Amino acid sequence: MNITEAKLSKTVAALKEIAQETDMQYGFYNGGDPRNFSPDGENTPEEIAAHKEACAKWTEAENAAKPSPDAPCPSGWITPNIHVTCAPFGPGVYSFPSDAAQRAITVLHEIGESL
Repeated sequence: MNITEAKLSKTVAALKEIAQETDMQYGFYNGGDPRNFSPDGENTPEEIAAHKEACAKWTEAENAAKPSPDAPCPSGWITPNIHVTCAPFGPGVYSFPSDAAQRAITVLHEIGESL
């Protein structure tokens, strides 16, 4: 197979486009970048304020080229038989990379390309 630099460039461009694809689900914030979560219209003012503050902290750290602040999902097992769901931002919609995006991101990292 004869792969030219132009063909490789087009392939990398396509992978970068695919790497931006997201899927969405409804539920509770599950950790990570809080900007990928949108509280729904039934949230309390406290939940909305907490989400807004977490997003601002994340953006501030990103703009300062600092590590992202810890924004863990506070849900979890408190004993082997009891699981607690905590929702500091209330219910809403969260987005995450699609399966195709995850594969594209992996390949781009393997070949040394940044997004």
